[in-house]
Amino acid sequence: VDLLLVSSDFAVDFPRPTNPNVINIGGVLAKPASALPEDLESFMVSSGDHGVILFSLGTFAGDMPSSLVNLFASVFSQLPQKVLWKHSGEKPPNLGTNTRMVKWLPQNDILGKSGEHVTETET
Repeated sequence: VDLLLVSSDFAVDFPRPTNPNVINIGGVLAKPASALPEDLESFMVSSGDHGVILFSLGTFAGDMPSSLVNLFASVFSQLPQKVLWKHSGEKPPNLGTNTRMVKWLPQNDILGKSGEHVTETET
C-alpha cells in the first residue's frame, strides 16, 4: 500500500507507531449538524444554563455489568446537568430524572448544538 488514510486524530487517539505512508484524517467525515428530533431538542433545551453531558461508550458497552450501570446512574442522578446516555442495555431502576438513556442518538447533530459541556465517548 502506497498511502493509507485513517479516520483518526493523533490528538485524541491512543499513541501508537505508524508507518510513513499513514496519514491521519480525523474529522474529515464530520458534517454540519442537522435539526434534532423534537423530543431530543426539548430535552437539550430543558437543561438551561447547566448544559448536557453526552455519555457514549460505543457499541460494546451493552455488555456492561449491571453493577457498573447502576453506579453510573447513581452518579449521573446527582449532577445538575442533564445527561444523555447512549446504552443498549437495560435501564437501571435508579436512573435519575435528569438522565435519558437511549439505544441510538444522532451524535454529530448533538455535538453540533450549543450548550453541551462535556462529552465522554469511546473512539
